[in-house]
Amino acid sequence: MSRSIEAPADLAAWDRCAPWLAAALEHSLAGWTVEDLRAGVARGQAQFWPGEGAALVTEIASYPNRRVLEAVAAGGDGAEIVDVLRPRAEAWARANGCAAVMVAGRPGWTRRLAAHGYGLKYLVLGKDL
Repeated sequence: MSRSIEAPADLAAWDRCAPWLAAALEHSLAGWTVEDLRAGVARGQAQFWPGEGAALVTEIASYPNRRVLEAVAAGGDGAEIVDVLRPRAEAWARANGCAAVMVAGRPGWTRRLAAHGYGLKYLVLGKDL
């Protein structure tokens, strides 16, 4: 495992980025709120990746045989998420022992991320009750 490095926690940018994250969460089945995300970042459980016109929140999931960086919410400018925030988060994940990245999102992310080595691994089906 590589040396652990700190994730950015620029909560000063949170208020500017929160609307983008809130819009993304409208499509989530998990029921997260921006307040939940902010609390996770403040506790050090989640990582906040603010950009100029976009934001990303991630968490590391530790499974029995590997660590995986999971994208919890991403909102704002899609190109900035893919071209600027994604590489930063991936580099941080590698340095912190992650073996993979998991993105659960709407179908458009498949097209946006394909050129960066992402591919369909499985489907997540959902139904509101």
